Amino acid sequence: MTERTNLAATPSNWVESIYERLAEGDEGRVCKAIADEACREVPGNFLRMLLANAASRVADSLASAKTTLPWLLLQLGAPAWMASLLVPIRESGSMLPQLLLGAAVRGMAVRKWVWVGCALVQAVCLAALGWVALQLRGAHAGYAVLGVLVLFSLARAGCSIAYKDVQGKTIPKTRRGRLSGWIAAIAGALAMLVGLGLGALPDDASSTQIAALLALGAVCWALAAWLFAGIQEFGGATEGGVSGFTMALQQLALLRDDAPFRRFVLARALAMGSSLAAPFYVVLARDALGQALALLGIFIAIEGLASLVSSPVWGRMADQSSRRVFATASGAAAVLSILVAAWSWWSPPDQASACSAPDPARADQLGVCNTPSHRIKFIAIGGSMNELDRLANQHILESQSHLRHIDELMAKARQAKAKRRLAAQAESALPRLEQEHGRAAQELKALGSLPRPATADTVARSEGVKGTLQKIGLELEKVLTAIGDKSGL
Repeated sequence: MTERTNLAATPSNWVESIYERLAEGDEGRVCKAIADEACREVPGNFLRMLLANAASRVADSLASAKTTLPWLLLQLGAPAWMASLLVPIRESGSMLPQLLLGAAVRGMAVRKWVWVGCALVQAVCLAALGWVALQLRGAHAGYAVLGVLVLFSLARAGCSIAYKDVQGKTIPKTRRGRLSGWIAAIAGALAMLVGLGLGALPDDASSTQIAALLALGAVCWALAAWLFAGIQEFGGATEGGVSGFTMALQQLALLRDDAPFRRFVLARALAMGSSLAAPFYVVLARDALGQALALLGIFIAIEGLASLVSSPVWGRMADQSSRRVFATASGAAAVLSILVAAWSWWSPPDQASACSAPDPARADQLGVCNTPSHRIKFIAIGGSMNELDRLANQHILESQSHLRHIDELMAKARQAKAKRRLAAQAESALPRLEQEHGRAAQELKALGSLPRPATADTVARSEGVKGTLQKIGLELEKVLTAIGDKSGL
């Protein structure tokens, strides 16, 4: 393939000036594997594609299936097993449909509108997740999150197909790695700033705050769609498109006959392990450190910082050898997963061992017996107070979150009662629930004023309050669900 150089040697405006600083090397303007007319539009297209993809990457960080969505499921009280489905749905939903959609997309002369449309669908999906965070709880919320994520992932598949084709028609081959590096760096910096902002908030995470985070992600996707629509894409060939699914079936023999291809496929499949492990990092951290919103912010900020620091380096390395980048990154991810697994498996003996000790007084001193939960572990002398403090604080933070949710449900139930839309049984239960709510709120306030370090009794009381509030919330949700269609609540 021939190269055309210096078609616009002197920058004529700020767009070309920025492009030269970000992408051009000593050889000047190089257009490889794209048409002459597209070469003239490279600076503007480079910047539009950079900003559009940076905005979409920020949105992905704010609504990541590896960080924010696991946190959301736990916050809404969804079954824990649902967190294990987030990454498989996100990855398979965005990759497998490409086998079926590829031929249809390549049958279009101009393909940027596929990206724009799918980006708007993803914006709507994030807005829908925000609504789920505000309105649903428990298993219903979990199923809703998974359902919306399926649609989100299918839209991402359309974006992936269109992006590859649009980039191939508008950006020179030797500049694509640098484009990817700068996209990740800028998106990482912005995500880090958002994460640091969340990290500065003192309160525990609320559904309203997570909904606001998802709404910001929806705005980012809408902005990305607007920017991508401005790319100057010229019509390309539409013939020759074949079904990727049919082609894959026809070429299964390659896995047997082509050793390099077989190794690539196996390596790429095994590399999924790093993505599958990521949500469990969040679950482990939340279980150990509590549900403060600052912790979620730290995860987002660290993810952004990693992209900011490493992506330009990875991008330049990819221009030279993508194989080396893949091998290095996969090895680092493997080591990290092993270290996290080893850390999570290491723990002192559990409660059963301590409570079966011959000296019950010693077990009580260590804070492991006479508690309603098996979550309190046997902690060696010197570390027990820190562990008890952590458990007590975690129960109190979760109880405060439940209390705010119950206040919202109580207001809706009182509104329904005033409109005489409550069933007689529900109306008679409401005063009891209000009394239990008041007692639990007083107990929670008293727990917050107890001296530290916490004792085993403080942990037991805090967990009891949390259980009471969970029970009240479930009863109120059942009441409101029963009248939802009639009252519009």
